[in-house]
Amino acid sequence: MPFNYVIVLILAMGGFTFSFAGFGFALVTLPLLSLLLPIKISVGFIFPYVLVLVLYHTGRFGKLLDLNILLPLVAGACLAIPAGLWSLHLFPELWLKRCLAVFIVLSVAANRFPAATTMLRRTGRSRILGLACGLIGGWFQGAYAAGGPPAVIYVRSIEQNPEKAKGYLGAYFTAVNLITAVMFVIGDVFTEQWLWHSLVYSPAVLTGAAAGALLFNRINARIYITAVDLLLLASSVMLWL
Repeated sequence: MPFNYVIVLILAMGGFTFSFAGFGFALVTLPLLSLLLPIKISVGFIFPYVLVLVLYHTGRFGKLLDLNILLPLVAGACLAIPAGLWSLHLFPELWLKRCLAVFIVLSVAANRFPAATTMLRRTGRSRILGLACGLIGGWFQGAYAAGGPPAVIYVRSIEQNPEKAKGYLGAYFTAVNLITAVMFVIGDVFTEQWLWHSLVYSPAVLTGAAAGALLFNRINARIYITAVDLLLLASSVMLWL
């Protein structure tokens, strides 16, 4: 019974984080669940919730998106996901995760300087940054299912409206997770057995998501951006450790 309560708490935290920030469900839940379950089972356990949440955010916030901004990010990720899966066997896991952690910290720091922010926005509009972040995010998505932060950094650099930002992230994560779903089914990571085990805890995710949405509706854009930056920095710490 205490084991089940811990899982309920972890999933509620993940639902709250994603509903508030537009990303972060796997960043919050996967490290904690992997302390209780094998990593392969943990990934398959949370995946149904990830897919449902990103589809919901795409439908709610993704109606007024500029596809010219989104396409480079998605294209880069689609190209790099297989490479990430392949690179898992070539490079030390700790080294790769710490490289991503450093990339996140430097990007968040750059967004705090006006000159760097202006440069990032211009680069993002020219599609260069979107393709680069898509390649990096896809690589880490294929290797460790941790491809969210590069996409968030790209969207954060060019879109200051919280609802539009969540729409871009929802659409990106939908595309990436549909590809990941095929890989998981082929790799026997996502199975029908664990789907039914996972769905038992859906009230916890829904409760956390409702609380996150309530808080999101009560804040302004400045607070939202600060909270996203803090979540990115927290993810870099988890990746480093």
